[in-house]
Amino acid sequence: MHRILACLLLLILWLPQLVSAQADAENSVDTERAVDELAESIFVAETDPQELEAIDEITVMGARSLILMRHQVMAAQDDFYERYNVVNPDDRYDIICDDETQVGSRIPIRSCVPKIIKDLRRKANQEALQNGTSANFNSRIVAGQERHYKTVEENLKKFAMQDTTLQEKLMEFDALSKKYATERDKKFGDDTEDK
Repeated sequence: MHRILACLLLLILWLPQLVSAQADAENSVDTERAVDELAESIFVAETDPQELEAIDEITVMGARSLILMRHQVMAAQDDFYERYNVVNPDDRYDIICDDETQVGSRIPIRSCVPKIIKDLRRKANQEALQNGTSANFNSRIVAGQERHYKTVEENLKKFAMQDTTLQEKLMEFDALSKKYATERDKKFGDDTEDK
């Protein structure tokens, strides 16, 4: 592999001089064809067949396509929630997606939460800071979250049945999510967890 890189480096450094010398010697030779032939002869002469097969086996696109698929899933999720927020008349139950970092980590985690839940959590954190206590969610806040999540779930079902655009966006999100999960399982196996 180092021979290939060395040859390519030599080709880049000496190619203008070699092409001009060859063009001066034979005016009838097409310069572009000479460059192609010279590059091909150096590459083929310095590479054995096993190295060529190894080069053919490099697949960078696998990782990129998985990342691309994940971004497509997130975009479809954003489109779905954006449509839900338009259809939903109660702005308290709008869904907001953010990338949040947990304490002790710098890795952002995507979180899609109803606005009313975000407000409950913010209020609990403010109270904890004012009282000098832990921001652990007490049973009152947990019960409120469960009630609001149930309302959001009912709204999602109701509006998905009424709005065909929301249905289409939900089906697109679901299809992309399943495709991503399948490809991810093929690549990494079932035992890994995507966060």
